[in-house]
Amino acid sequence: MSLKYFAPNLLTTCNLSLGGFSLWLCLKGQFTQAWAWVLVCTALDGLDGRVARRLSAESAFGRFFDSCADLISFGCVPAFAFWLKHAAAVWGGGMAASGYLLCAILRLIRFHRLCGLNESTPRRYFIGLPTTASGGLYASTALLWDPMPARAELGLLLVLAALMISELRFPSVDGLVGLKGSVGARPSTPFPR
Repeated sequence: MSLKYFAPNLLTTCNLSLGGFSLWLCLKGQFTQAWAWVLVCTALDGLDGRVARRLSAESAFGRFFDSCADLISFGCVPAFAFWLKHAAAVWGGGMAASGYLLCAILRLIRFHRLCGLNESTPRRYFIGLPTTASGGLYASTALLWDPMPARAELGLLLVLAALMISELRFPSVDGLVGLKGSVGARPSTPFPR
């Protein structure tokens, strides 16, 4: 494997590692620190794709590796944190946390399915809220509104889960600034199929 793949994969590795560290912080009840690290993961997730495109180092492995990191940092951490904090206090809290995680998984599957169908087509938008944006919004809201009431956090979790599997179009940052690259959207493909 060429050295040009090292930099983007190192950034993805850092995202994955910090996501795992955030899970550990949640277990210790240190949710504020966990959310701060999730925001760092958000920045790393934005960088790895840009670095890969700049170095012409995009690959199927990198795309799948990035999604594994996204699942941990932006799918598992919010679901796990909510479950640890509110599963006993909020009726259906455990199911809501599981539902959020399931929506994150379905969102990532949709991303890979659409990339496979249109791998060479530059995209300007995503269909459904990306998992990175969902996790970043959850972490930002939790940091700004600390402590967040359990019912408000439940509402946030459910809204973000629904947006991830929605048919709504969300602009790609790369599409907004004119960068080329595959970001996983196609004009109109229903989900799931």
